[in-house]
Formats: sequence, C-alpha cells, structure tokens
Amino acid sequence: MAENNLKEQLKKRYGAKEGMRIYLAIVPGILADFKKILKEKAPDETVSETYHFEDGDGAVIVTGSKDSSGKTQITAQLSFPEKTSEEQA
Repeated sequence: MAENNLKEQLKKRYGAKEGMRIYLAIVPGILADFKKILKEKAPDETVSETYHFEDGDGAVIVTGSKDSSGKTQITAQLSFPEKTSEEQA
C-alpha cells in the first residue's frame, strides 16, 4: 500500500514523530490529487507524478494505473537529491 510505504520512509528519514507529522500533512492531499489524475486516464495506462516538498529538500514520486474495472494500483516513494561533498561540509 502506497500510504504505509510512505509513512515508513518518512519515519526513517525524519524520525517517528516528525515523519508522522509530515505524513499527515502532505500524503492525503498528494494521493487525492493523484487519484483524480488517474481517474481521467485510460485503463492500463501507467501514470507518474512528482510532488516536490515546499522546502525543495525532496519529493514524493507516485506511479499508478487502473484496470478496466477501475481498480487502481498505486506505488509511492520518497526521492531526495544527493548532496555533494561541499554541501555536506
């Protein structure tokens, strides 16, 4: 399930409390928006959207499709840019 995967990734990245706060603040809106986009697509068409965090630190990449009966399959993952050695110093 996309929601559980994102929740665990956010907790791992930010810690349990902050990860859950971020999850509750952004994930429901992201998934609602993506489901609206997916609803308008043809069956078996794969769609991918990237939702960037406001601070520019990372993004949530959501990919999904629906079958001819309308059942959806959605996956989501966090994406963070790699920091150069200068940025880490």
